[in-house]
Amino acid sequence: MLLALASPVPVEADFGWVEPDVETTSVYYLTPTLMSIADRYLGMMGALEASIPWLSDFYACSAQAATASDIYPLVSGVSALFRKKEYNTVDRLLSEVNLEKLSPTAMVTLVRTTFPARDKLESWNKTVVTIKDQLDSKGLDSANLLRGLV
Repeated sequence: MLLALASPVPVEADFGWVEPDVETTSVYYLTPTLMSIADRYLGMMGALEASIPWLSDFYACSAQAATASDIYPLVSGVSALFRKKEYNTVDRLLSEVNLEKLSPTAMVTLVRTTFPARDKLESWNKTVVTIKDQLDSKGLDSANLLRGLV
């Protein structure tokens, strides 16, 4: 992987060095550490976070999300996708969301927010079952939390 820089000055970052090419000082090769970071965060075409920009920010705080203000980015983001009629993106969110990063409140909010369009979302039923299992494994009353959904 190559990174072309506007300046021939080597770049140092907290997570590794960018090494200059031997033949030219305007092209730098990424070190393995930087390549890994670039592959994970910049070059993942088709990654869920790339197609749903607000998701990465929500993941950052979603494990502790418990209040309405904590959950608002999720509700707002899903609602915006529905307004744009991006049902495939919402379905992809349901099928690929990393439930390990979500609090029980966020998990329940996800399926409750998507409930009205469940007939247009192939992954909705499977996601509800998976969330039910996750809630049960945490010792929570999934029947009560998912009342009306299962």
